[in-house]
Amino acid sequence: MIPIPSSHPSLPETLYTSEQVREGEVLAALACHIDMYSLMLRAGQAVFDELLHRYPNVKHILICCGKGNNGGDGYVVGKLALEHNLAVTLWQVGSPQQLKGDAATARDAFVEAGGFISLSKIRFRVRWM
Repeated sequence: MIPIPSSHPSLPETLYTSEQVREGEVLAALACHIDMYSLMLRAGQAVFDELLHRYPNVKHILICCGKGNNGGDGYVVGKLALEHNLAVTLWQVGSPQQLKGDAATARDAFVEAGGFISLSKIRFRVRWM
């Protein structure tokens, strides 16, 4: 964990590594007696609910999906948005065909709901001090 200062009192002040997040997700699913895909669906629903709460007049959303299960969460949000008749632009970083497991299941559900995946041509370079 890396403590960071938060500019907003309701935001967490800790960053977690991807390994810590994966471990935490497993513990959360076990505590709720659900499988990992159900946890992903719940996470996507929570994000979508917050989106509608903060932006009740939203008509079009942009979702940027990564290569792992967080990308899967994005696909869940995208499917929910389509089901609520919102326009969705979804960018996938990397190949959508490389997604595995629950992320691939979420991708397939998004496409089956009428979603379209745009391949991001944006390249990011992160520089740590």
